[in-house]
Amino acid sequence: MPRDPSIFLDHKLWGKRGTILMLWVSVGILLAISALVTFRISGEVLFVTTGFVLGIATTLVPLGVKAGYLIFRDLGRRLDVFLTSAAERPSEVFSELLDKRLRQTSVVYVSGAAFGLLALVAFTEGGAFEFGPKAPAMLRVQMGITIGAAGVAAGIGLGLIIILTSIVSELDRFEVKLAPHKFGICAVGNTVLKIYMLTAAIWFVFSCSAVVGLRDIVTPLISLAGLTLVLFLVSFPVCLMPLHRRMVGEKAVRVVQRYESWERLSEKPIGERNEQHFRMLSEAKREYEETLALPEWPFGWKTALAIATSGVVSNLPAIASFVAAHFFGKSHS
Repeated sequence: MPRDPSIFLDHKLWGKRGTILMLWVSVGILLAISALVTFRISGEVLFVTTGFVLGIATTLVPLGVKAGYLIFRDLGRRLDVFLTSAAERPSEVFSELLDKRLRQTSVVYVSGAAFGLLALVAFTEGGAFEFGPKAPAMLRVQMGITIGAAGVAAGIGLGLIIILTSIVSELDRFEVKLAPHKFGICAVGNTVLKIYMLTAAIWFVFSCSAVVGLRDIVTPLISLAGLTLVLFLVSFPVCLMPLHRRMVGEKAVRVVQRYESWERLSEKPIGERNEQHFRMLSEAKREYEETLALPEWPFGWKTALAIATSGVVSNLPAIASFVAAHFFGKSHS
């Protein structure tokens, strides 16, 4: 049995009892409190509308990633119910893949650094550093640290989510037990949905940091909204596509088998049919129709609708701000 995989947030710090998760949450809380204190002292509203909100978002990212990881790990333990293989257990393979992917922290840190830089550029263009004429330079340094840290946290969080969900794309190596209910193969898509919904809720907070007080809300909001829309609307079907192809293949075999059985029974002359034959014919037709109704995607259409909705919800502040600025704003000008 492979060892139970762990996310790097659980790694101990310098051999002590503390973990990276605890440190990350503490930093986020410190950023939020510092923003409120600075606002109280300087009166600069941006430390409430942007700095404080970004601090809260930085705190939520590791908690959301940890929750998503636990949800995903629980899915791995249930894979043997609807995936089969003569050579290996799906749950064990999944655990090994998860452990391997979670060791690829360099990719996560690169995405964090890239997103941190993007956040600094976007918020600078938006006017996050435009304080009063007598504001000390230290205020800009503090705001830069807050924006940069929040951007890095967002990038790392997105990187980890992509790493987790990308493992789903390798499940097509197993045979699928097709079933229409949510406890079967559709549990895969439902699990990915739960993780995306967590991400959407956290990203909602990030979006709120750019809707009030900035001179230009469009630049930072496009930077925030664009990536999340790609994550929700593109990565979801992409990571599930290999499993979808496997499901289509399995369904096609079963449909042909059921149809041929029904067709053979239907070819018998009517005069030679008895009550038992009619029962067998009815049963064959029922099995054929049930097979036609089997899913071809590892999620239901309600899940697909929820994914699209989560993409909108995560960017609701951006959408509302854009509508207010370009429609209601013009009407009052």
